[in-house]
Amino acid sequence: MKKILLGICWFLLSSSVFEISAQQAAERWSEQKIWNWYNKQPWYCGFNYIPAYAINYTAMWDKTTFDPVAIDKELALAQGLGLNCLRAVLQYAVYEDDPEYFLNTLDKFMAVCDKHKIKFMPALFDDCMFGIEHDPKVGKQPEPLEGWYAWAWSPSPGHSMVIDSNSHPKIEKYVKAVIGRFKNDPRIFIWDLYNEPTNGGLGSTSFPLLKKVIRWAREVNPSQPITVDVWNQNKRLN
Repeated sequence: MKKILLGICWFLLSSSVFEISAQQAAERWSEQKIWNWYNKQPWYCGFNYIPAYAINYTAMWDKTTFDPVAIDKELALAQGLGLNCLRAVLQYAVYEDDPEYFLNTLDKFMAVCDKHKIKFMPALFDDCMFGIEHDPKVGKQPEPLEGWYAWAWSPSPGHSMVIDSNSHPKIEKYVKAVIGRFKNDPRIFIWDLYNEPTNGGLGSTSFPLLKKVIRWAREVNPSQPITVDVWNQNKRLN
């Protein structure tokens, strides 16, 4: 009987320690920790990046069009201008199509960034859309049109998945796979978890996924800061 009680107590103690550890991993950075991180950083001058060949971020990352040579040339120009960090949106659809390919391609992209002394700020999701497609599709994308910005832009993961809570477990795997792979990578500047949530006509329907994404990222507990960028005066976002 004593052995049984001892075993139960050990199980409860272990469970409590696990729960405390999980809570600690999911905590928001304190103001002091943020300042400590910030004070160690150089002066960053950055830009939003998408290659000239890509009409959207699906085209940037897709197997049919990813072009590290073109990216290398463009980032060399950025380095020459004194730019030292960039932000680019990742495309969930490309990850879902082939997770290993996507993670390896992301690593190749960061190698090019590092070559030019440019830190990377990946955005895992994006609600924006400037065309008629609410959901991304892998494969060859439309070509850019001169004088017409982002006419075939594609959100990530796509509005249908944002709204459909049944698809969120798949999105969780993506978040944890990407952040988990690079959680201590010095080439990552900041994790931008979500670009302009509620944009593209989604409104408040983005909030359930947004809250989950923040929680999932904190569960991974990356060494880099996490953030979500806002685009309007929505008090719930701020």
